[in-house]
Amino acid sequence: MTPLKVSIVIPFVFYHGKKGWDLGLEFLDGFQKTHIPDVLLKYIPNFSIQLLELKSEGNEFETENIALKLYMRIIQIIRDKPEVFKKNLKKIYSSLQEEKEIANQTEIFETIDGIRHALS
Repeated sequence: MTPLKVSIVIPFVFYHGKKGWDLGLEFLDGFQKTHIPDVLLKYIPNFSIQLLELKSEGNEFETENIALKLYMRIIQIIRDKPEVFKKNLKKIYSSLQEEKEIANQTEIFETIDGIRHALS
């Protein structure tokens, strides 16, 4: 018998609303269970969700993907006052430029190391 191939799904919620997240950390927390008959409730899967609140003053979304990092940070600051948004956008651009330079330097060192190994 061939084993089943199982795919894992981890549900994430990226929330950036004005008020804080108040729907709980499980799927069924978002429903008024009193309005769902028990006979149906047992067929609705309940699972934990990974909540990431993207508040302006919150931590940056950690990822090595520079484009995703930029997008998530913009989502965090999108509701800031225009002058604060502009200031934060400049900071984001500067930090991404630094990351790009570091990535380029790393690539150069890896290329040099590759050449060195090829010549040895």
